[in-house]
Parts: sequence; C-alpha cells; structure tokens
Amino acid sequence: MHCNRDILDNISTSIIALDSSLNVRALNSSGEDLLEFSEERSLGQQVSKLLLDSAELLAALQQVLDTGSPLARRGAPLTI
Repeated sequence: MHCNRDILDNISTSIIALDSSLNVRALNSSGEDLLEFSEERSLGQQVSKLLLDSAELLAALQQVLDTGSPLARRGAPLTI
C-alpha cells in the first residue's frame, strides 16, 4: 500500500478520494497544493466545505453516486 501512496504523491494530477457522503477520504500532494489544505486537515471534511461556489461540482458528484459512472475533469474551475 505504501508504494501506491508514493505513486499518488509523485504525480502532478490532483486526486481527491471521496466516500458516498462526499467526505474526503484521501488527498494526494497535488490535491493538497490545489486545495491549500493538508490531507490531515481535509480527512473527513465535506468536500463542499473546502470549496466555494461548489454547486456545479456537487451536482456532478451526486450524479456519479446515482449512476455509478466515474468523473474526471481537466481544467475544472474551482473557487477556493
């Protein structure tokens, strides 16, 4: 498992893993840089509390939960 963590922390893509309640479960180093929060501070937090103007993203995440389809966004605008 440690090897997987090393890989996630050394890629430039931000990865934010959420549970079914949209709480942060994991955040890689690039995600920490993007959100300006450490993984330690973010764990268990609702993703909506880490972003401003998150209605569009929350709607997309709810669709993921409803349909089981994955979500990947490039260049998604985030207000932090």
